[in-house]
Amino acid sequence: MEKKIASIIVVTGRELSREYRLNRSKNIIGRDTSASIEISGDQRISRNHASIKSEFNPDLQKFDYMIVDLNSTNHTYVNGEQISVEKLRDGDKIRVGDTILKFVLQDEIDAKFQKEIQRRLNYDNLTGLLTRESFEMAMKAELERYRKHKVSIAQFMMDIDHFKQVNDAFGHMAGSYVLSQVGILIRENLRSIDFSGRYGGEEFIAFMSDIKKETAMKTAERLRTVIKKYDFDYNECKMKITISIGVAFFPLHGETVEDLIHAADVALYQAKRAGRDQVVMFEPGFKISPEN
Repeated sequence: MEKKIASIIVVTGRELSREYRLNRSKNIIGRDTSASIEISGDQRISRNHASIKSEFNPDLQKFDYMIVDLNSTNHTYVNGEQISVEKLRDGDKIRVGDTILKFVLQDEIDAKFQKEIQRRLNYDNLTGLLTRESFEMAMKAELERYRKHKVSIAQFMMDIDHFKQVNDAFGHMAGSYVLSQVGILIRENLRSIDFSGRYGGEEFIAFMSDIKKETAMKTAERLRTVIKKYDFDYNECKMKITISIGVAFFPLHGETVEDLIHAADVALYQAKRAGRDQVVMFEPGFKISPEN
């Protein structure tokens, strides 16, 4: 019988595609630093939220894996159903807090492929956000998950207003400081299950899964306000920075990565055209092709 490797893979948020190999003893899922599957960025996960342990099945001569909720505050769900104890099957989706995990039984080829995906997810050194290529790869994986059920997803395209003036007035080091701080503010003002990237230059991108339009628009507006009110201070040079945000939704405004990014980009152009420092949701009547 071919040996299978039991793993838990993170399928949402900032740790997207991270893999945890399960051992035969107890594996703890939680926020505590001692947890073998530590999910530190999700405050809705208990310190010791759930455990996964193996039990040998003599009839099938293999190990079964059982997940047990550890009296967590927000409960443990398998395939959308709240559980106390449940036998895991290959492909089962586990939700703890706002984080979705996937239980998989992989052969050596699958395991190597998963490692390659994780290796290719790169982060921008300056902002700490995903690179454009990694963001688009992660986004494609998310869309595959949601396409069947048509769950609403929000796509943000963001651009720092008049960024060239920052470089011209204060220098490129000050510009780099602004980019890094904006990256931090984006991460701090999105949910732990969302992910974001630096799309290029002073342009950023974010992807919020399973969210209502009203909530997504409020999130974008809050982020815009936070950046506007933030004191950007580099070597005693105080700068006021604003950002424009275009928002599009899956499946309303597109069902592919390319269509969603395009729709959000068109909405961003409208925000710039209307005076900058604002949030605009895509509408079909907008110009098809953004201009610089």
